[in-house]
Amino acid sequence: MPLLNRFAILLGPGAWLAFGLLLLSAGFPGGLQAQELLPPLKVNGPVEPKSPGRPRRNGLSESLKSFLRGPGQEPPGLRAEAIATPAVAITSVQLAQEGDGLRVRGGLRCRGFGAGYGHLDIQLLDQGRRVLSVRAVSYQPNPVPTSYRGFIGRSEFYAHFNRLPPGVAIVRVRFHPKD
Repeated sequence: MPLLNRFAILLGPGAWLAFGLLLLSAGFPGGLQAQELLPPLKVNGPVEPKSPGRPRRNGLSESLKSFLRGPGQEPPGLRAEAIATPAVAITSVQLAQEGDGLRVRGGLRCRGFGAGYGHLDIQLLDQGRRVLSVRAVSYQPNPVPTSYRGFIGRSEFYAHFNRLPPGVAIVRVRFHPKD
């Protein structure tokens, strides 16, 4: 009995009432048929993204896909460069070559109490530091969670370039705070 009392405290009276009604309806003849009196759930179709012109990306699913694909080959002759702000630090940048393309992923965290709202610009530069290509990338979760009492707030980003322009030597990741 003490175990049931603990469950009652955890679930509350509303959950127990619903559980009791379910047991009663299944226990009596015709109880399961009585459940058909409830209106059926409507299926509205797939969920549309909030901004129809831009597909929704989920950093967690992109990270999971990347994990399942396994480690890519480290691109020869490329180096990563991270430019952070006083509020947000870019903790890691990982490059992996995939065919003719490049996969860039990494992490960032909030320093102190600064705001973690913004986006990342991933720039492909040549040896003379001229910009060959730029891509704005979001990170998940956005904003970067603040660190407190042993919890370290982190976010992750992911980008994929299908083709690299010739002469790429540096991949620069820069954080841009929201204005």
